[in-house]
Amino acid sequence: MARPYITVSGNIGVGKSTFSARLSEALGLAHFPEPVTNPFLADYYADKPRWGFHSQVRFALDYSEVHRQITATPAAVCQDRNLYESHVFARALAGAGILSPREYGTLSRLIDHLLVGTQPPDLLVYLSAPIPMLLERIARRSRGCERVIDASYLACLQAAYDEWIPSFKVCPVLHIDAREYDFEDGPAALREVAARIRQLLGR
Repeated sequence: MARPYITVSGNIGVGKSTFSARLSEALGLAHFPEPVTNPFLADYYADKPRWGFHSQVRFALDYSEVHRQITATPAAVCQDRNLYESHVFARALAGAGILSPREYGTLSRLIDHLLVGTQPPDLLVYLSAPIPMLLERIARRSRGCERVIDASYLACLQAAYDEWIPSFKVCPVLHIDAREYDFEDGPAALREVAARIRQLLGR
């Protein structure tokens, strides 16, 4: 495969940013980090029903811009989070009553529209971890607005991921259990996963 496009997915705090950056370096891929400048995010965590729709629309637009940059680049790519995952958050927030049925329907249509004309990934790497591990990692990175994230919120998102991953048919999925690999503690774990990815992509 001349120009592989890998995207990395998973719940908040699972380690996508660290993994995607180090995988990009190991495989010589252009790294596209997750956009983190959502101006509604702090408001959302302060009042989820009031700002849920606004924050998710902004995320979808930001992810869409990254997808279009990837579609236009000739380089092999590793992406941290993706627009497809906006469906996970939309479903979770609707199930929790944060998004109304009208907001959920509108957001879902917007996501599908924004995906039109973008290049699909060749491989989705799905990172997962138990909720206590996610909470510990979120606390360790100490992003101010994330201090209010609790176990119930992460469990709500995880349930949506558990439903989404088996139904994702855009490309093959490689599931990595973060309990088995520590990508912050030396290169051995990364080498093993990179070798599996090379094999899957035929590189």
